[in-house]
Amino acid sequence: MKKHLLIAVLVIALCAVSGVSAESNYSFREDYDAIDEAAKSLFYVEVYNKYSECYASASGFVCFDEHLFVTNFHVVDGASFLRVWDDDNNMYLIKKPVAVDEKHDLAILKFPDGKWYKPLELDTETELKRGQPVVTIGSPNGFQGTVAFGNISAFPVIPQYGNEKCIQYTAPTSHGSSGGVLFDDGGKVIGITSAVSNDGQNLNFAVPIRLVQELHDRWDGKSYEGLGTERSWDTVGYTEAPKNAATPTPAPTEAPTPEPADAGATRAELTPENFAEYFEMDAETELNGQDVTFKYTLIPSDKVGTVSSSSSTALFVRIKFKVYKGQNDRQEIKSGEATLMIKRDEGYCYEGELKMQLDEVLETVYWDAEVTYAKGTLVY
Repeated sequence: MKKHLLIAVLVIALCAVSGVSAESNYSFREDYDAIDEAAKSLFYVEVYNKYSECYASASGFVCFDEHLFVTNFHVVDGASFLRVWDDDNNMYLIKKPVAVDEKHDLAILKFPDGKWYKPLELDTETELKRGQPVVTIGSPNGFQGTVAFGNISAFPVIPQYGNEKCIQYTAPTSHGSSGGVLFDDGGKVIGITSAVSNDGQNLNFAVPIRLVQELHDRWDGKSYEGLGTERSWDTVGYTEAPKNAATPTPAPTEAPTPEPADAGATRAELTPENFAEYFEMDAETELNGQDVTFKYTLIPSDKVGTVSSSSSTALFVRIKFKVYKGQNDRQEIKSGEATLMIKRDEGYCYEGELKMQLDEVLETVYWDAEVTYAKGTLVY
């Protein structure tokens, strides 16, 4: 029996372009405009634990519709939240899986509402052949949007992926490419780049996209769960998150142990005026007749960086949400306040929701949020 020793898991994301002509002379790998368009549905991913520490980087892509985001299961397993960046450096927070398949290393997550990215077109039916050309696009070592060309080599059965046949391919793939996409030469997604072998050279493996389609088909279309708060460190093949876009990242290291509290720590007194320096807010709205719900998450900004966990220091914050009717005249029709206690031993992360009932049924609401009270010593 042949043994395949895999270093799971890469981090690459490829994006395909839909609507490509099926003419026999078409080649996605030679259609540079189509490749560039595909990259717009690709995201560079940073993975965070409950202490708001970024410990790994990966990739993912929009798939099925503009509300769903696909990556590998090992990317999200145990993470507290993901930050993802598009090709234009817009950043979003992702933390809600809708369906996962640990056996086949797949995860589908909810993408923030109100954002529109072109879902990549899948090919789950065409029979693949050895030797046919393929394209990958991803973020190896944090270099976002990297394109590579190769061919399909074989279809080995990998026990690590539930004894399914994987797609072995030759397009150069480095650590930091998990959750990426493998395209056929028609510009359609045929696999998710997921692993490399530590024996030999250019032995790379992708999970067939058919398994992602089957996972999506099993989802009920509405339920989701939050990401976990602890990371299991039994998966190898990550790269550490890059310090900047110009410097390759080192090989993965053992999970950092949070240091006890306060020696050498920075302190700042929190106020409404400086709140935005230290925290970022991601919010979604749900409108159902006269009921509007704000679901919001606060996470420390890059200025705060790594937060020590061994102190119970807490911050007290009040956020006022205002609802407007009309985009231009901004007629305020309702407001409400949420009062929060943000604990240091939870990494200064916070999530909650605020519900309001409007006096009339609206199809669209416009809103903003203002910190009206903030008090406490921020220690970081």
